Amino acid sequence: SATEKFSKPSPANKVAAAAKMFEVAWGPGLSAFSHALERIFHGPRPTALALRGLKISACLACALELDVAALSLVNALASFTTLDGPFKVMLPRNAACVEALLGLTAVPDCAENLGSAWLPVLRVASRVAHLRLLTTGARTDDAYFTSTHAPDEKEYADRKLRDEESARALAAHSVLTDASLDELYARSTKLSAVGVERFVAELCAVSAAELSTGDPSSGTQYFLDEEDLRPGGKYDDLQPLPPLGDPRRPRVAALQRLVDVADMNVHLRPRLAWDRMWRVLAAHFARAGAHANADVATYAVDSLRQLSLKFLAKEELKAFTFQRAFLKPFERAFRANQGSIERAPVRAYIVACLDVLVQARASKIRSGWKSILGVLKDASGDPDRAVSQAAFEALGRVLDHHMALVAPDFVSVVGTAAAFASYTSFSDEARSATALEALARLDACARALADGSIRAATRAASASRDGDLPEGPENEPPPDDAQLELWWPLLLGLARLVADPREKVRNAALATLRRVLERDGLKEFGAETWRLVFRGVLFPCLESAWTDDAPRPASVRPTDPPPGPPPPSEASWLDTTAPAVLDCIVGLYARLGGSREHTPLLGEVLALLGDCVCQDAERLARLGVDALERLCQAVSSFTDPETSEEGWDVCCRGLAHVVERALPPALDAYLRPDPRSPKDRDADALAASLPRAPTLARLVASLRLPRVCGLLLSDAAKRGSLTEQGADALLGALAGSRQFACAFDADGPLRKACLTSRLMGADAPDLVAQRVSAGSEAFAALQRAFSSTNEGIRSLAEPRLLGLCRDVLREYASAERRALAEKAGKTAGLPQPAQLLDSATPLALEALAFVRDLDAQAFAKHCAWLVPVLSELIVCQSVPLRTTVAAVFATRLPSALLSTTRPERVQTPTDAALAAPVFSQPADVASPARHPGTVSRAYKLFESPA
Repeated sequence: SATEKFSKPSPANKVAAAAKMFEVAWGPGLSAFSHALERIFHGPRPTALALRGLKISACLACALELDVAALSLVNALASFTTLDGPFKVMLPRNAACVEALLGLTAVPDCAENLGSAWLPVLRVASRVAHLRLLTTGARTDDAYFTSTHAPDEKEYADRKLRDEESARALAAHSVLTDASLDELYARSTKLSAVGVERFVAELCAVSAAELSTGDPSSGTQYFLDEEDLRPGGKYDDLQPLPPLGDPRRPRVAALQRLVDVADMNVHLRPRLAWDRMWRVLAAHFARAGAHANADVATYAVDSLRQLSLKFLAKEELKAFTFQRAFLKPFERAFRANQGSIERAPVRAYIVACLDVLVQARASKIRSGWKSILGVLKDASGDPDRAVSQAAFEALGRVLDHHMALVAPDFVSVVGTAAAFASYTSFSDEARSATALEALARLDACARALADGSIRAATRAASASRDGDLPEGPENEPPPDDAQLELWWPLLLGLARLVADPREKVRNAALATLRRVLERDGLKEFGAETWRLVFRGVLFPCLESAWTDDAPRPASVRPTDPPPGPPPPSEASWLDTTAPAVLDCIVGLYARLGGSREHTPLLGEVLALLGDCVCQDAERLARLGVDALERLCQAVSSFTDPETSEEGWDVCCRGLAHVVERALPPALDAYLRPDPRSPKDRDADALAASLPRAPTLARLVASLRLPRVCGLLLSDAAKRGSLTEQGADALLGALAGSRQFACAFDADGPLRKACLTSRLMGADAPDLVAQRVSAGSEAFAALQRAFSSTNEGIRSLAEPRLLGLCRDVLREYASAERRALAEKAGKTAGLPQPAQLLDSATPLALEALAFVRDLDAQAFAKHCAWLVPVLSELIVCQSVPLRTTVAAVFATRLPSALLSTTRPERVQTPTDAALAAPVFSQPADVASPARHPGTVSRAYKLFESPA
């Protein structure tokens, strides 16, 4: 029973019994005291007794931790002050209520447990302080922040409010002194961690009400509870700040008191207790820093600066990030003030405050660097030039004087410097100059990282915080993953700047990137790191080339010289920067030296250049072919025989794949259809569907690629590094390119349809130059292979070379017959290309000279096809060719025909060999993903119809 429960006289039982009794008594007591205070005619003694009863009841409710009772009693006492509500004439008993209310805070047990009842107490204290200023004639805090945006119709209400406040001020002048008000806030140092947290939260609510309405009496709606401060709450770092109002006369008295309270407690509270208290303060300062009145926002930022200077005087312990949390309001306030040029002074002041903090407390800053650099990064793209310039100068001072201190946040430093080099919609010449300076800063960061000073500074900072030195030698290089973690943001930031719309900036960024990789990367990076650098940094730089759709002149025919550069005002990324990017990629691979560990990277570079060659832009296709040529020359310069042979093989097979892919897919499928696919021979429909510019770009690349193949085969043969697989792939690709061109020139209906669609302008289209180029390069390569001491290479080259000679001579004889028939008017349709015979004569002479110089046995074996061809060529129009044929008839044929050797057909590959794929993409060559229309299939090598 209840009687038995409280029968034993223990302290806990006494408190519980007192609480039960008080719960019954406080309500009637409140009614009685209120009635006495409301009746003026009762005299001073009943009023004093009622006031004393209310005060004792409030203290008892707080001591017994009865929150509802305490709040009700304190609110009742506050209402009798006439200061916490609408205007009323202030009498002496109201002044006595003020003194009694504020006197509650002097009772330790009462102050500790006031809880939510702090709100009416602090509201009245704020109003009293304001009224005391009025009585002294000094300017009150709200007079400094008068809004200029309020409508004129409120002026009368403001004047009336000032008159009412003056009347209250006269009555309240003798209530309290300034010292007693100061003591109220100084007593916060004696509260427990929970008590001071609640005190600060209620004071923040009063301050928010003053900033929003100019009146602290509306503070309840601005209270910050735990839900607001948790992740996802309305004061979460990721959420925009709820706006405060814009009254005509905002007040900052409570905000200044918050600074005083925080200053008094910062050195007294344990770090965890201070962290909980600061969560509430930080949210309020951030919201105040985003006030609609710019002067108020600036004042709030300055208050935060004062606190920060005092807080940063303390050393931050290991594994704590209090500094970052403390400086976070600067970030939130800066972002809340973005988006308006009118708020530029506030943003500029935030940057200036952080600059002052760095200069004054740099040696103490640890985790706070992230917040400081975050604000500077946000300021880099500010629409106000003065703000961004001030931020860049502040960053420069950090890097010049405090690089060792900020080294642990090297990634943030790099990101901030790269942000100043980035393009914004406000960029102009001055910002471009800043961007170039920022690139120089990034270069300096790379040098510091390469020479080990960043790692040494990080070790020293860690040792100073841990109290001992980390284990391991001082100059021990970090593992690949550790150093890549620092290098990657730097390289990636430079790579992104290569896509900058400003030509000066992107060219400078590319030069810086290449310099860093050549100067530092060659010493720092291993093979796997280099592969990541090429894949993730260098290759993506070309994405701007693939998406560059700026109009530019194009060739009419594949044989036309490259179009001239556009005017500087119209030059795009593809015209100005793409050549340097490709040269950087090829040059860096050449600097790696072609060691075995870098051979897989060669296939990826070839695949990338193949993507460039097979793009729809002619300019990019030409650049890709040029880069392929330089890459082949680089491969030929590798000195290690063991690794160079493997590199040659990868290069030959990769280049062969590029030659095959470069052929226009639609034309290739029409001219050399896959036997397994349904045949569609509608030339008119095909010609009408061909996009002119992309088709011409492919044809330009197909015309230029045979020369690259010839150079590669020539260098490989000279060095003795040519493999059978590489030679087979490249020779097959040249054969395919030549057959494609021959088939196009021989297809009259297709050429006529292409003429109608003006594929190559007003003249009849032809691919004579491509067939001659591919044939000449193949012939030269086969001749060198035929002379090789490698039996495998020689046996591969001999049948191909003789087959090519037969095809060239037969085609020349056929062209002669066609030319005579056209001259006699015996043919219909489109005539064969006019320059065909003149262009094909040099290759025909070389083929005939090779056959002429065969030994007697080999010459006799091929007389079966040679005699009919020579019989036609004896009457050809070319005098040199006719003379050579006559010499063959006179010197070689008699002995060959009289020999006992049975004539045979040229030993071309067998049908089974022809059915096998000529080229299959090697595993270490990346498969192109951008060209799904490209097909790969086998072609008969240099084989003409019987």
